[in-house]
Amino acid sequence: MSDRSIPPHTDIPFTSWLRELAHEYKPAEDLVVDMDADTAIAGQDLTADELYDHMVSQGAQPIALDVVSYAAREGGYLLTRG
Repeated sequence: MSDRSIPPHTDIPFTSWLRELAHEYKPAEDLVVDMDADTAIAGQDLTADELYDHMVSQGAQPIALDVVSYAAREGGYLLTRG
């Protein structure tokens, strides 16, 4: 995934970057679908920590939390959870 044309994390919020990553990483696509269905966060720009915390509060499966962690690492976003 190193030849990605996705803008660097300093240019866009984490959740927007996650949407871009979803075009090439199926687990991220699944997470974006779930985010869009969640009225508490749909359409919001969240940090990686904010998304992670929300998912934990909703009882997310560990694999979904792993996707957030992976996406944060891939994009160079700060994640202090997990």
